[in-house]
Amino acid sequence: MGGKCCGRMTHTEELLDHNPSKSENWSRMANWPNEETDNPHYADDRNFYKLEKWTRDGTKIDSLLYAGNNLDRARDLFAKAIKHRPKIRLTMRQRTRVLEQYP
Repeated sequence: MGGKCCGRMTHTEELLDHNPSKSENWSRMANWPNEETDNPHYADDRNFYKLEKWTRDGTKIDSLLYAGNNLDRARDLFAKAIKHRPKIRLTMRQRTRVLEQYP
C-alpha cells in the first residue's frame, strides 16, 4: 500500500513532517499505564473494558470483575474465570458493545 495516497502525503506523514516530535509522543502512548476502576459508570465514561458476572438467570449483573483500559488483561481474566467456574455467566463489554459472552 505504501505511505502515499494519490501522490500526496497521508495525514500521518503530514503530522510527522511538520512536527518530528510527534513520533516520540506516539511511542510513549504505547507505554501508558494500565488504569482500572471499580465504578461501572466511570468505566463507561473512560470507554474501559468491563468483565461482568451475571446472575444465574442472566437478567442482571451480579458483580463487576474487572474494568480497565487493558484488553489483554480483560481477556486473560475472562478465560481464567471460565476455567475456574465453568458454569459462570460472563460478558466482556466496552460500553454497550459486547466483545465476548459466556455461555
